[in-house]
Amino acid sequence: MEGTFFLASCPICGRVLFRGSPSSKIEGGCPKCGEYLKISFTEHGVNAVASKREAKKTLPD
Repeated sequence: MEGTFFLASCPICGRVLFRGSPSSKIEGGCPKCGEYLKISFTEHGVNAVASKREAKKTLPD
């Protein structure tokens, strides 16, 4: 793989979670502490923010 990649860690417990390239976004949970995270990769680094998980939308019957 070529190009620039960054590693994203959980801002709560520090566990390394994801590897991503600039202009990528990931949402997911940390398996160590259970915190839900929104992670964005930019040209200059990584921004990881703890977030509440959005409720699943259901279709009306």
